[in-house]
Amino acid sequence: MDAPDVDFGRPPMTTDALYTELRRLSRGRGLATADLASLAAWLPGDREQVVAGLRQRIDRLAPDLRLAALAALGLHPAAGERFLGQRISWLAGQLDRDARTVRRRIDEAFRLIAASLGPVAMEERVVERLSVPFLAGSVTVDLCPIELLTGVDAVVAAGNTHLEQAQTYKSSTSAALRRAAAHRGAAGEITDDVLQRELAAWVARHSRPGLAVAPGTVVPLSPGALASRGVRRVFYAAIATARPGSNDYDIDRPAVAAAVTNIFAAALADPADPPLRSVALPILGSGRGGLAAEESIAWMRTALTEVLAGPVPWRVHLATRSPTTAALLTERFTAA
Repeated sequence: MDAPDVDFGRPPMTTDALYTELRRLSRGRGLATADLASLAAWLPGDREQVVAGLRQRIDRLAPDLRLAALAALGLHPAAGERFLGQRISWLAGQLDRDARTVRRRIDEAFRLIAASLGPVAMEERVVERLSVPFLAGSVTVDLCPIELLTGVDAVVAAGNTHLEQAQTYKSSTSAALRRAAAHRGAAGEITDDVLQRELAAWVARHSRPGLAVAPGTVVPLSPGALASRGVRRVFYAAIATARPGSNDYDIDRPAVAAAVTNIFAAALADPADPPLRSVALPILGSGRGGLAAEESIAWMRTALTEVLAGPVPWRVHLATRSPTTAALLTERFTAA
C-alpha cells in the first residue's frame, strides 16, 4: 500500500501532547480558564462537555491520584486558589506528603488521563508515514510516537547502561514505551511493569546488580500490552552512560552504531515464529542523552547501511514525534 501524503510541518495529536496541555492548564486557574479550545482535539464539544469528559476520566483514578488531578485542575471545591503553588500546598496537607511528592502524583494522574484519551484520538488519524528509497530497498519515516505504531514486529527503547528505564510519568520515548507496555487494572493503575520487571530479571540473571553494561548492549524483552498493536518484541538498547555526580548522561557516539548493529543481530537470533523482520527505532541518544538529532542520524545511517546490505529483507522504521526531525531523516536517507 502506498504511503499517504505527508505534511511533516504539523505535529501529531498524541498522548504526550495532551499531557503537556494538562500541565499548561494546571499552571493557571486550571479548568476555570476562559478557553478550553486547546482540549478539543481529544474532547470535542462545548465547555461543559469537555469538563465532564475529563471528570469522567479523573473519577476512574485511584483515590490519591483523583484528588491530585482535581486539585491541580482547579476542580476540587476546597482547592480553588488562583495559583498552582497554593493548590499544591493544600494538596500536600491532604495527602500528608511534601510538595515534591505531590507534584509527582499530579504528573502520574495527568499521564493516566492522557493515556485514556490520547491513543484513541491518534487511532482516528492516519499515521504520517513516508517510504524513503535507501540502497536496494527503503526505510520508512514515521511521524508518530513509537509506542503508537502498528504493523511492526519489534520496537526499540533506548536507555542507560544501568538498565534503569525512565519513570513512567516522564515524557521521554523510553518512558512512553514503558507505560505502553505495562498491563493496567480497571482504574488505570499499573499491575505489571513488564519492561522494567524483565530488565531487572536480566540484570539479576547476569549478575549485574549495580553495575553498568557496555554501551551498545541490547536486551530483548516481551512486548507486554504492546502486543495488542502487533508488536512481538521490545529491544532495550543501552547507549547512555550516567555522568558521576550529576543527573546528566554522556553518549559514546560509536555506541549508537553498535546498538543498531546489535539490535538487528538480536532480531535475527530471536526465536519468534514467524521471524522478526520489521523493526522500529527512535533517534537514539537524542533525548536525555543530549546528542543532536543530526549526529545520531549519521551514526544510525552508517550502521543501517551495513545491515541493509546483507541478505535479510529487513523493513526498517524510524519513528519521531518531531516534524523537523522527520524532515531531516527524509533528507539524510535520500542523500546518496
